[in-house]
Amino acid sequence: AQDMLSSVLIQRQWTHEAQNPISIMLSVLDEGHSLIIFPEGTRNMTDEPLLPFRSGLYNLSMARPDVELIPCWIENMS
Repeated sequence: AQDMLSSVLIQRQWTHEAQNPISIMLSVLDEGHSLIIFPEGTRNMTDEPLLPFRSGLYNLSMARPDVELIPCWIENMS
């Protein structure tokens, strides 16, 4: 999937700033690419409508306030 979609895979446990997912996503945005972000931090495979949001989307929007955010909903993932 990473090669086919040019994905940024998030390592939850990172030890070097170069592995910081926010830094990686900011670099992708700075290159002019778009991002698709699951604000829950993962795909929701439960019956709950939403999981709690993680802070990544907020941190990205604060770092790049000029980047347009377009909310969308993906349904029927199961």
